[in-house]
Amino acid sequence: MARASTSSQQRTQQRTQLFLQSVKVGSTEIPREMISRVVYIEFADLSGPQLELEIRDGTNYLTDTLGVTKGTILTCSMGNPQGMGNTSWTDTFIVLKAPEKGDVVNIIAFSEKVKALKERAPAPKFFVQKQPATIVSALASAFAVDVDSFKKLATYHLNMSQKPSAVLARIAQEAGALCWAARGTIHVKGMTALSTKTASYTYEANNPKATYRINRFSKLNDQDTYLLHRQYKYTAYSATNGVLTAGKDTWPVKMVSVDDQTALNNMIMCLLPRFDMEVDGNSALTPGMPIKVLVHSYSSTSGLDESIPSQMVVERVVHLEDRFNYNCRVILAEVYDGK
Repeated sequence: MARASTSSQQRTQQRTQLFLQSVKVGSTEIPREMISRVVYIEFADLSGPQLELEIRDGTNYLTDTLGVTKGTILTCSMGNPQGMGNTSWTDTFIVLKAPEKGDVVNIIAFSEKVKALKERAPAPKFFVQKQPATIVSALASAFAVDVDSFKKLATYHLNMSQKPSAVLARIAQEAGALCWAARGTIHVKGMTALSTKTASYTYEANNPKATYRINRFSKLNDQDTYLLHRQYKYTAYSATNGVLTAGKDTWPVKMVSVDDQTALNNMIMCLLPRFDMEVDGNSALTPGMPIKVLVHSYSSTSGLDESIPSQMVVERVVHLEDRFNYNCRVILAEVYDGK
């Protein structure tokens, strides 16, 4: 039995998975054949990364032997180094819950490093006239930092019992930027700059000869509902310039503690979801990535569907792997500036 078990482990280690390569609890790897389904989600904010594992465990190996429960740390190796995307990384996740149903355990986990940013600060920190990169590095020291250089220096306070994630989100909002964490790096990137970068991939629908094909898609046209709780006439008071406003007069007024007109204008900006597509698994797809989309008409005279923006930014991506397939569902968005 011991020889058979060892042989099985060697075969598991030699086999390259489609997306999730391995999961460890401490130094012990969960046998990959036990994991029947993987859902890994990245967002263009600090709502993720999130991880869901569906594990078949008829012998209670996870709980009795590995002790998997709320608070357990999982070390996951992910990516598709030999397939589309040609990338791989390792990240740690903290188990939020692990409900059982029959012989199936569903592990729901969240990025360990991002969760730390959502813990209340035991002591205050003050940043006066600093570049956002300096502030982000101090608040998110567990991450590698990828932050744009912004023209204006900023002053922010992390008060006692405040969450660092709230300060980071405010920095991004006032800079007209996105703040998100993925694959060991925290990013603060200007939305306008992201939307104008050269596209990383061109995905096409209804073109069997395309290099990257869209398997299924839907157009997201419910912009009014999405913007309902995002459209405000931001109002602030400046000691030197008096009352400052940004936004349309028909929008509800929201008072904020910003004394700079540029920052006030930036607060209106957001990503507006426009396109939902399913594609073959591509481990390189990640939030903030500019993607070009071409939806061909079945009619030879109609050309492309012009109701879809030709280039958008990845707002979120779901990497889904089961025993036989690896696919991605991607939400693409365009930058909305209130106009």
